[in-house]
Amino acid sequence: MIQIPAALLLLAALALDAAIGALPTAAARIGALRRVPRRLWVEVARRLDRSERSIATLSRRGLLLVLATAAIAGAAGWALHVLARRYSAGWLAELVVLVLLLGQRDLFRGLVAVERALRRGGLEAGRAALVAHVGGAGAASDAHGVARLACAAGAERFVVVVVARAFWYAALGLAGLCACTALLSLAGIAAATRDGAPPFGQPAALARAALLWLPARLGAVLIVVATLVVPGVSPMGALAVLRRDRMKFSDAQAGWPVAVLAGGLGLALGGPPGGAWIGDGRARAEPDDLRRTIYLLVVACLLNAGVVAALVVVIASLP
Repeated sequence: MIQIPAALLLLAALALDAAIGALPTAAARIGALRRVPRRLWVEVARRLDRSERSIATLSRRGLLLVLATAAIAGAAGWALHVLARRYSAGWLAELVVLVLLLGQRDLFRGLVAVERALRRGGLEAGRAALVAHVGGAGAASDAHGVARLACAAGAERFVVVVVARAFWYAALGLAGLCACTALLSLAGIAAATRDGAPPFGQPAALARAALLWLPARLGAVLIVVATLVVPGVSPMGALAVLRRDRMKFSDAQAGWPVAVLAGGLGLALGGPPGGAWIGDGRARAEPDDLRRTIYLLVVACLLNAGVVAALVVVIASLP
C-alpha cells in the first residue's frame, strides 16, 4: 500500500492548484463545485439570523452553528483521510480534495481580472471586475479606489486562502483543512447576513480570528521576504509600516499582510469609510501597483511552497 506523506501531498496540491489556475474551464468547474456547500450555509445563516430574536438567542445560535460547522467539516475530512489511507490509490482522493480547497488560482485570477479591467475599460470595468472576482466596491469612488481595494484584498486573501489552509492541513491534516475552510467561509457568510453585526456573527468572527492569528503573521513574513526580490518595492518601508500600522486595519489579522503591502509599495491602503489609513504613501493607487502586488504574492506563494518543500525534506530525513 502506497503511503504519501501529508507534506508531499500538500506540495503537489499547491503545484496542481497553480497549474489549474491557468486552465479557465477546469478552474470554473472547480469554482462551481465549491459554491454548492456555500449556498447551503447562506440559507442556514439567513434562517437563523432573525432580527426579532433576542441577543442571547442569536448568540447561542451563532455559537451552535460554529460548533456544528467545525464538527461536521472536521469529521468529513477525518473520515475521508481514513478511507484514503485504506487503499493504495487513496492518496489521489486526498490530493483532489486539497486542490479543491486551496485558493491560489482564485486569488490571482481575481487580481489579474481587476488589473486588466482597469487598464482596458477604466473605472466602470474595474468596479465590475472587483465585485465579480474580489468582492465589495462600495468605497471605490474612482479607479484609484478600485486598485487600492484590490491590493488590500489580495494581501488579505493570500493569508486566508493560501497560508491558513496550508498551515492547518500541515498541522491537523485533512480534518483541519476542512474545518478551517468551512469556518472561514461561515465567518464571511455570517458577516453578510442582515447588518453583519454581533451577536449572531460574533462567534464566527472569533473563530476566524483564532484560525488566522498565526497564518496572518506567517503570511506577513512571506511577503516581507518577497519584497527583497521584486523590483520597485521597499523592504524597509514594509517593515516600518508593519511595525506602526498593523493594528489600525479594520480586520486585526488582515492588518499584518496589508500593512506589509502598503509599506512595500509606498501606498496608503484602507482608509474611510472602512477605517484608518494603513501606510503614509500614495492613496492614488494605479494598475501598476496592482501588478506589483500580483508579483509580490506570486513570490510569496512560491516561498510558501518552499516552506512546505523544506518540511517534506525534514520529514523524509527523520528515522
